[in-house]
Amino acid sequence: MFDDLRLIAPTAKFGINLLKGELGKAENKGKNVIVSPVSASLALGMTASGARGKTLAGMNQALGLDYDADSDGSNGTNDFAYSSLLSDLLAEDIGVTLQIANAIWARQGIEFNDSYLQKVGESFRADVKFADFSQEKKVLAAINGWVRDKTKAQPKDDAGKITQLLSEVNPLAVLYLLNALYFKGAWTTQFDKSQTKDATFHAAEGDKQHPLMYRFGQMRYSSNKDYEMVALPFGKTAGRVYLYVMLPKGKKTVDDIVGALDGEAFFSDAAGDLSESQGHLWLPRFKLEYSAKLNENLKALGMEEAFSDAADFSGMRKENNLKISNVVHKVVCSFDEEGGEVAAATAVEVSVRGAVEPALPWQMRVDRPFVAILADDDTGAFIAAGAVRNP
Repeated sequence: MFDDLRLIAPTAKFGINLLKGELGKAENKGKNVIVSPVSASLALGMTASGARGKTLAGMNQALGLDYDADSDGSNGTNDFAYSSLLSDLLAEDIGVTLQIANAIWARQGIEFNDSYLQKVGESFRADVKFADFSQEKKVLAAINGWVRDKTKAQPKDDAGKITQLLSEVNPLAVLYLLNALYFKGAWTTQFDKSQTKDATFHAAEGDKQHPLMYRFGQMRYSSNKDYEMVALPFGKTAGRVYLYVMLPKGKKTVDDIVGALDGEAFFSDAAGDLSESQGHLWLPRFKLEYSAKLNENLKALGMEEAFSDAADFSGMRKENNLKISNVVHKVVCSFDEEGGEVAAATAVEVSVRGAVEPALPWQMRVDRPFVAILADDDTGAFIAAGAVRNP
């Protein structure tokens, strides 16, 4: 089943492409970047469930789903793939804590196809909630509260790892499709804290002193001309969940390594070269936090129509006037001697397309130099025209 899911729900392929796009952003040069392909893929998968035609084809391309629309124009095959992925991740004992939740917040007063809401509810195990989006503070409190609740190690934690995903409600938004994910796992073989020492870490912005954990023993390891790679398992019984660490060699950079990766073949190629051998490993403790709007990245991957006024989300409602307006993504993680913890959340904002935002009372404060024109509208004659610098 697990091998099949790599093919029918290829979050690795999507994830590598998503990471490449985020690393390629000018504002991320030299900065930490981390994404959660599962979280983003599930939120977008719920959205794609209501897409049709070229919009669906573009979303499938971006998500790495090599399917055409089903005979009824829907993507029931994709829904089945995601449903199977969720069942496999959540139903089986994989040796770690993994919590995944999906939800939809819908604007009250907007009619959506019951078949769409029912399908997403069943396939993605999504809760469907209706709210008055004009009550922005209440909606934000509800959505961010749901994210906080779903990204904590229940029930002992008071606050989630992600406390805020959304900062505003778009006046044109009619749907928020949300995913929240929480992972916590202990290494199969933990690092000895007494062996952790401060050492020089050659960061992008310069050398610094940082704690390096140390292990000696049997590990899955490989080395080629471009990088070294080690796979560290989680859980009492190794074999399901690993952290793969790839260290560039020579003048190679992380951008070079990620740029050359083929997500579709990651497990057969890069991970397939690993073999058990004895070695020394120094690994830094690390904590990352990353948030981004994925719009431009997803457009570049093939989803451009889904963001445009040509978008076809007729599967969501009979009045086909919707488009994706924003995809917001946030990930926090930490890894130390005992194991690792990751929280991620994604929100897909669906809005009315081709509409103008409600007009707000305008303000014009003429408190600096201005232009003044006196004109005859009938003849178009300018009676006077001037630039007033000092009235």
